[in-house]
Amino acid sequence: GKDEPLEIYFIEVRQMYADAIYIRKGNVDILIDSGEAFDGKYVNQILKEKMRDNRLDLLIASHSDSDHIAGMENALKDIELVSTIIDYGGAQSGSFARIRQSYIDKGASYHTAYDCVNYNNGITDKYYLTDEFTLDILDTGNYLQNSDTSSASNGHSVACLFTYKDFKFFTAGDLTTSSEADLLKREDLPNVTLYKASHHGSNGSNSQELLNTLNPKGVAISAARYSTSYGIAPSEKPTKNDTNLALAKGHPYEGALERIYNTPNIMSTLDVHWNAVNGTMCYTTYGEDSYTFQGSTPLKGYYDLSKTGGVGVWNDELQDWENKVTGEENKKFHETVAFKARGYEYMVEGLI
Repeated sequence: GKDEPLEIYFIEVRQMYADAIYIRKGNVDILIDSGEAFDGKYVNQILKEKMRDNRLDLLIASHSDSDHIAGMENALKDIELVSTIIDYGGAQSGSFARIRQSYIDKGASYHTAYDCVNYNNGITDKYYLTDEFTLDILDTGNYLQNSDTSSASNGHSVACLFTYKDFKFFTAGDLTTSSEADLLKREDLPNVTLYKASHHGSNGSNSQELLNTLNPKGVAISAARYSTSYGIAPSEKPTKNDTNLALAKGHPYEGALERIYNTPNIMSTLDVHWNAVNGTMCYTTYGEDSYTFQGSTPLKGYYDLSKTGGVGVWNDELQDWENKVTGEENKKFHETVAFKARGYEYMVEGLI
């Protein structure tokens, strides 16, 4: 119905750095990226649970890195149809190109971000998902044409602005600081309600200029607890081989977080959330310039090592490490054990 909310899910990824964002408005379903191959299976479960029909209205692939597109095959398993596909252009091979072609063969329309912002072949940079819910593909000046032979790495990421009445959401894959600067030169960007921290909260993204221009009320960070076994599927249960139990290392990086907490609206809301402490995160709005937040128990979790002398203590009876941190699903990042363990309290001094 008309009064159904807009829901944006930042699906918890299992390895460390990955994006998988599912957006639902009534019968309209959108997937942006899909994590690594093993993340895709979990993305697929969420799609099956939430979608009302077997059609994805819009599929966006932000850029060509595996932590954004390697999960597509598993994520889209048994999803019969895709209406529109927008991606990063450039030379493409591998599983995503194959899957994309299979949906094009079944009638999906396919556009590169380059074609969208250059109005090629009668294509536009604005999509009406419903009468009141739109997507703008923003011009970074760095999109690849399909004839380009280079692969679309971080700086070529697709920048998106979703608008539902007074609510605005900005998401741009792993967009780099230099591409952010190009975007600011080309586009007159509005204030937004919600901002996805680019590149999992990397220091080489999330410039103060972009943050201050967008001035979001909330920031969502898509990343899990960093582990050294990159690319290896995580086990469903904790193992003795788990690393970085305290969440001490990895994205989001200190410099990027400093800039986020230095953004005018965030200085008052402190509304920063991160999959590693908030699990799969859902932002719900009825079109106001605000939202409600709902986290979930993280699948990966982390541990308060300050209680065990800074080392992980395996408990055979629990079949887990001791001092697992619980009950933080809906806490803001600055309220968590992780924030304190990283020594970040100084970022919010005088703001609380």
